[in-house]
Formats: sequence, structure tokens, C-alpha cells
Amino acid sequence: MALSADFRGALAENYVMQALTAQDLKTYYWMPTGKVGQGEIDFVFQDPSAKIIPIEVKSGRNVKAKTFQKFLRDGHATKAYRLSEANFGIEPVSGTKAILHCLPLYAAFCIGSQGG
Repeated sequence: MALSADFRGALAENYVMQALTAQDLKTYYWMPTGKVGQGEIDFVFQDPSAKIIPIEVKSGRNVKAKTFQKFLRDGHATKAYRLSEANFGIEPVSGTKAILHCLPLYAAFCIGSQGG
């Protein structure tokens, strides 16, 4: 029996939250003002130099997230994380100065180990 996409997403986000909490990261949730149901950023935290770092969690193979891309463009983040079924990788985010660090879900514990 396969898990529903909603349940898989909630399970993945809960796992990542546990890993971030174990690293003593104080995280926040973000969504556009007045736009309920118009996207979200799963986790946002500040690194030791007070830079905002967003984290997107994807439980499946589809890693596209319009709100995440818009946040990177409009929020001027220079670093971001995406956790998914994909392997480790680093890629520039088109139209921004941001670098996206791609991690497999199991490596969520790595995010806080280097101060963001």
C-alpha cells in the first residue's frame, strides 16, 4: 500500500524538523502575506551572521517549488537548502546570487553542523 502524497510530505517535514531541532536551530515557517494557499517555505532560519536561509522539503521526485524560487529572488537569500529524494548537489539559482544546496532527506542533520 502506497502512502498518500500529503502524508509523505507531512512525514518528511516532521523528520526534517526533528533533525533541525536536534541541531538547536530555531526555525520558522513562512508564507506570503495574505495569500493563504499560495505557497509556503517549509523552514526559515538565521545563520550566525543573521542571514536568512530558507529550506524546502520535498518528499518525492518533483522538486519544483514556485514560492521557494520567488522567495530566493525577492528575499535576496545567498544560500538555501532543498531536501528531497535526490542526491547531494550544489547549483546556482537562476536570476539570483543564491546557491542551492541539495541534500537527500536522510542528511537533514548536516544543515546545522556548520552554522547554517
